Amino acid sequence: MAGSVHLVEQRAQVSGGLAAAKFLGWVETAIFICLAMVALTAPVSTKAAVNSFRAATVLWVLLTATGKRRLTRQPLALPLVVFLICTAISSALSLDPRLSWGRMRTVSLIFLAIVVGQATHSLRQLKTLAALLIASCLLTVLYTAWQYSAGIGVQATASGPALVSLGAVGLAPGDIIRKLGGTTVRSPRALRGQQFSSTPVELLLWRETPNALQPFHIAVDAKRWEVLLRSPGLSLRRAHPPRAQGFFRHYFPFSEFLVFAALLMGGFAVSPALDGKRRISLVLAFAATAATLTLTLTRISLVSLAVGTLLLIAMPTKGRRRKASIIAFLLLSLAAIAWVQHHRAGPESDPGNEYRLLMWRDSLKMVRAHPLFGVGLDSVAGDWQRWNLEAYRRFPLHSHFHSTPIQLAVECGLPALAVWIWLLAGDFAFLLHEYRTSSHNDWFASGLLLGALGCLVAFVLTGFVQYNFGDAEAMIVFWLIMGMAFALNRLTTEGAGGNSS
Repeated sequence: MAGSVHLVEQRAQVSGGLAAAKFLGWVETAIFICLAMVALTAPVSTKAAVNSFRAATVLWVLLTATGKRRLTRQPLALPLVVFLICTAISSALSLDPRLSWGRMRTVSLIFLAIVVGQATHSLRQLKTLAALLIASCLLTVLYTAWQYSAGIGVQATASGPALVSLGAVGLAPGDIIRKLGGTTVRSPRALRGQQFSSTPVELLLWRETPNALQPFHIAVDAKRWEVLLRSPGLSLRRAHPPRAQGFFRHYFPFSEFLVFAALLMGGFAVSPALDGKRRISLVLAFAATAATLTLTLTRISLVSLAVGTLLLIAMPTKGRRRKASIIAFLLLSLAAIAWVQHHRAGPESDPGNEYRLLMWRDSLKMVRAHPLFGVGLDSVAGDWQRWNLEAYRRFPLHSHFHSTPIQLAVECGLPALAVWIWLLAGDFAFLLHEYRTSSHNDWFASGLLLGALGCLVAFVLTGFVQYNFGDAEAMIVFWLIMGMAFALNRLTTEGAGGNSS
């Protein structure tokens, strides 16, 4: 009798163990699906990517808290956590805590690098994440090409009598008409062919502002609209975005994302062990992404891509091939930058630089006044009258300091800036060491490390003249790539994934 009871208990334990293992597998699969959704949706919908990251984080924390999965050593975990603590303290002591804790949502994306580094369990999963990110990037490239070919609406310009008629209906020269009476229009012919049985008619238009294209709704009197269409001097043409912005609402974070995606592709493309067909595909994908980046007309992003790519070319190649590749890419980069400079030439360039320099100058007095914990994330943009910033007095734009190190020093204090420098320097040393000590027979591993190294260099370079750390659209991609490099290190150390390539 006692033996049979013992046998039943053993069977129950085995059954319970199998059920626990099955549940553990389900949770880990759910975490990976969430991470895959981050890679897939980051170029298309930042909100969806952030929500997927949060879901993955909650599941991973619960799994870790139950003891079903133990934490493993991870590179740079200490500076990552210390930086989060520094920014949290700054937010708690902020002059405007509501705004500061709101900005912490973007800062917390750093935790994605930890979750990816801990929760990815095979090379196959890493390859899936990279493939989804690249595929989604190419979708934005195709979408941008469609915007520039099919158009995004009809742009109206006018002179003489038409200029008066244009203003009479509420339009300004250069406005892009997207919808008329609820119907999307993409060509002048379609716009002129619209008939209305009632008035007023609602127009959806895009108007270019210093930041980006902004949507506006206006009501138009049908008779005045007909007068406008008959007015001499009216010019209608198929419109494209003044600066490519993909699925984002601003060209700059879109350009940052394109830089990271292109450098990831470039890292794989220059990997010595890659076969010919894959190399050609990746080179073409890189070229298409770089061309899309050029359409954003963002000079610092082009420069950062050029510097990052030169690093990718210089590290694995040698001899004449290295020299020829560097010269060819330099010539292409200079041509692209010259083209961007030509299309951006205008009176708006100088005020932008003046604004940046004024903000940098005023940052010194703010750092001296609040050296330890800063004034709090985003608090400068809240009660802006408090700070007596000359740039805010001269210009209608009340923006950030256009430099990540300066922004962190002002908002989070000098200790937080020191930790940030520690984090970036440690990341560079880690990636460089991993690449030099890794087996270059694995095209994916060497390509991922090269791509991550290029992304880091581009991120630091851009950060000197832009507050790129505040752009969630780009940061979620940056920390995803860094997390993949951390996961690769763990898998290599543990010997996992060796049979899953």
